Amino acid sequence: MSEGAGPEERAARSYRAAAEDELLAALKHETIVRTISYKEDTGGQDPPRNSPPSLAAGAFGKYASAIAAERHLSPVAVMGSVGVPDSRDALPSEEELAQRLAQQAEAAYSAERASGGGLVGRSGIASKLQSAADKFARMVALDKAPTDSGAADPHPDFARQVVAVEADRHQEGTAAADARLQQPPRPQ
Repeated sequence: MSEGAGPEERAARSYRAAAEDELLAALKHETIVRTISYKEDTGGQDPPRNSPPSLAAGAFGKYASAIAAERHLSPVAVMGSVGVPDSRDALPSEEELAQRLAQQAEAAYSAERASGGGLVGRSGIASKLQSAADKFARMVALDKAPTDSGAADPHPDFARQVVAVEADRHQEGTAAADARLQQPPRPQ
């Protein structure tokens, strides 16, 4: 990104950075709210791996890492610079956040594939964005999964199916994956 960029290019970067900052703030808010709620419910215990609070924290961390790489900053600096929005502010819904993360990941994947001769680096920005999108989608799926009153883990098969659908979306495109989501879960 050159110093002599035109006003349109600077404006586009500014709007993109503002959208990224808004998404970072929403992810940070989601992480804080879920972690505090979990700790209150369990008497101060940390959330276990693959629980909704830990998935929210993982999505926030991966997204911050991707933005930091893009801006040539430290991920800790990016996470620390994000303010926590007031709970009265209009925040995007979980579904909207998941959709926006998936869209950004797909756009970054396409851009990296086009610029890299068809290859996408495993530690690149697109991979980090995809990881954030996958984690957040799993969290949303866990929230929506019906729970058995006696079960300790709410339908891990449903979460696996959602992760598989997200992977299909990434590989095949959204139409085939959306069709798969419309089908009832397969019994195992």
